[in-house]
Amino acid sequence: MKRFTFYFCLLLFYSLCSCSKDEQQQIYMPEVSANKSSEPEETKNTTDPVTPERKVIKKGDLHFETSSNQETRAFITKQVLELKGYISDDDFYEYDNRTEYRITLRVPSNQFDQLLNRFTSHAKKIDRSNINTSDVTDEFVDIEARLKTKKELENRYRELLKEANSVDDMLAIERELGTLRADIESAEGRLRLLDNLVSYSTLSVSFYEKHNAALGFGLRLGEALETGWSGLLWLIVAVTSLWPFILSAVILVLVNRRFTNNISRK
Repeated sequence: MKRFTFYFCLLLFYSLCSCSKDEQQQIYMPEVSANKSSEPEETKNTTDPVTPERKVIKKGDLHFETSSNQETRAFITKQVLELKGYISDDDFYEYDNRTEYRITLRVPSNQFDQLLNRFTSHAKKIDRSNINTSDVTDEFVDIEARLKTKKELENRYRELLKEANSVDDMLAIERELGTLRADIESAEGRLRLLDNLVSYSTLSVSFYEKHNAALGFGLRLGEALETGWSGLLWLIVAVTSLWPFILSAVILVLVNRRFTNNISRK
């Protein structure tokens, strides 16, 4: 029993210090490399270090004028589907002198530049074009390393759980396993998110079609007439629904007038 408690405490201490150990290894790695470079040539390790694949998130923002919103929207939809992408958001806005679409696209990263060039060539006039990239390689590698450590620690706890001899020990180990499992799932979720953002770039496209002032006034006048007519219909419906109260009020007025006339005659 004492031996089991000793191993459990040792494993718990290891789990609390695992994160700090990872940081210490990252800090002292350069010193180890420096020491190796000072060794004689025959003792050097000729194997080149493995360079991790770069993980880059690319986002873009494009705003332009078009001659026809409908044609541009159809063009964008066609190009996105051809490049194996998809539309994640699609909004429409109407102003006094123009109508505008705002669309968010997700496209494979290796097709991002090609898609952007096609849209730029199609636009009547470019108002704004911004491209942002973010390198998340270090974060990706760090999460993977921590995830590997936590999974190894989880396996050790499971082995230790098989050797537990008391309910208290089992409950303590299960609590630690629950915490580790939550950390592992959180890390895996973050990796999936990063991988999705790296694999599919995001492009926010907004384009608009201008209208002349007379057309804008006509649209507003038409909307005003439509709104007024709808309001009148709703008023008729509301008054009709109150007919029992109106009828009761009319009857009360007539009865009251007749009663008043009879009194005045007497």
